[in-house]
Amino acid sequence: MHAETNGSGEAGRWEDWFRDDPAGFVARLTAAAQRTPAASLCDELFGPRRRLYKRLAQFGPAEGGETHALIARRPYDWLVACGEELAARLSDRTGVRIEPEKLLIDAPPVGLEVEFRVDVRDASRGRYRPPGKRCASG
Repeated sequence: MHAETNGSGEAGRWEDWFRDDPAGFVARLTAAAQRTPAASLCDELFGPRRRLYKRLAQFGPAEGGETHALIARRPYDWLVACGEELAARLSDRTGVRIEPEKLLIDAPPVGLEVEFRVDVRDASRGRYRPPGKRCASG
C-alpha cells in the first residue's frame, strides 16, 4: 500500500500519519487502501459494521511445536506465499472463497522485531516524545 492521503494521488508523509489522531489515521489508511485488495479489509475493520474473523488455530511453541518450528523466522514473502496457498486450499476444501489477504499468519520474525523510531503523542499535553520517555511538564 502506498502512503496516499487523498484520491488525487498526492502522497503524504508517513510522519503525518503517525501524528494524526485515531480518526485521522483511519481516514488516511482507508483512502490509501482504495482500489487495492486491502480496501475490503479496511471496510471490515473500520466500516460501519465490523466483520472480523476470529483465531482459527494457534501453533505456538507450547500448542503446536512442529508447526511453529516450520513457520517461525521465515521471511515475510514466504509467509505471504504460505498464506495464499493456505487460502486456496481452504477455499477448495470448503467451497467458500477465502481471500488470501484476509488470512493472517502471525509468526516470529527472521531477526529482531522491527523497531520504529516514531515519536509517541501525549494527547493530554499536545506534545510528541520518543518512546520510553516522558514529556517534560509544563
